[in-house]
Amino acid sequence: MNLEFRAENDLLEGFEQDSGFLPAQSPAAIRVVAGATASLVATAQATAIGDDLTPVAGSGSLAMEAGLSLEVSAKIDTAGVEYEGVIETFEYGIEPAMASFEPFAIGETVTLESALPPGELARVPVPSVPGATLVVDIAGGQINAAYSGVCAVATGGVAQYTGQAVIDGTIQLEGTIELELLVVSETFGPFSIEVPIPPTTTALDLGTLSTSDGTPAEGSPCDGMSGDTDTADPTTASGGSTSGDPTGEVPSTGSTTDADPTTGGDSTGDSGGAESSSGAEVECTVDSECDDGDACVENQCVPVPAACVDGTDCDACPSTETCGLCVQYEGNACSELLDTCLFDVDCYDLVECVNGCADEACNSACAKASTDEAVDLYNAVVECLFDACS
Repeated sequence: MNLEFRAENDLLEGFEQDSGFLPAQSPAAIRVVAGATASLVATAQATAIGDDLTPVAGSGSLAMEAGLSLEVSAKIDTAGVEYEGVIETFEYGIEPAMASFEPFAIGETVTLESALPPGELARVPVPSVPGATLVVDIAGGQINAAYSGVCAVATGGVAQYTGQAVIDGTIQLEGTIELELLVVSETFGPFSIEVPIPPTTTALDLGTLSTSDGTPAEGSPCDGMSGDTDTADPTTASGGSTSGDPTGEVPSTGSTTDADPTTGGDSTGDSGGAESSSGAEVECTVDSECDDGDACVENQCVPVPAACVDGTDCDACPSTETCGLCVQYEGNACSELLDTCLFDVDCYDLVECVNGCADEACNSACAKASTDEAVDLYNAVVECLFDACS
């Protein structure tokens, strides 16, 4: 089944910056209250067969249209002229930007840049001051957007794709006040005014669709999942737990045990196959072929956890691996913690870094490069998973 994912968001909704009157203590000054919009449209296509979600090559696209609203005021106190008030509000459209990407861009960053070409924006008279003129120029600036995929997953006949976008930039203006009065002819400026657009992160939901007919569907399979694949667990740290103090340098489970509750494996990260409770690798097709205390998962006997937090999206947790996924879904034990981490830029980057590691030295380097707050949050997620599924 072909699926069409799409999201449209204003990345700068509610944005407003006030420059105040500049320059300070000048007999003539200009103030700009800037608003901005940046409409981002993200699309991607995929095919779904059962719970297998496959992106369509080259179908990912981004388009951004941005615009500015500039309320410009003037203050004049010279040559017997006193004035303070709003002159006019100017609208300024920015050249659209487009880019394509290979879906689902998970672990990648796709960038868009919209430059503000220099030029005169407006030349208008100052109200009630004959002979006074305000000139506003665009001196430069740029609006930047960075998009990355977060989750692409299909399960239970429902597929969802999510991403996030970070936007920032600057607006560079110049303002001049020209006075042509009977007693004086003087020009004040040009005054440089820079309006920053601080980095803002927006979560994007490109849709939840039925894998049978492509229509909108209920559910949020991406909740609590990183989305590297349709079964990825962002806290697995390359398939094994790390060791160390959860408040120290290395992200860890915070437990003295070597077991990683999200993998069903051991702390070495060996992916050569699951072991039965007796320690030998056992292939299976049904639970009855496994030892007591084990369950058959993906044709391998794995230990059943001693305890598991069940939730709205699963009735039971037959293995350590499925428990680690189960408790991440919305409404389950670890979903809120994991969502907090994934929508925190530093914690998300830490998860991505650790997931690319193959040894403890790499994990430690990831932690050292991150913030203490991100490490603490990461460890809290891993501790939650361990407590729920050990």
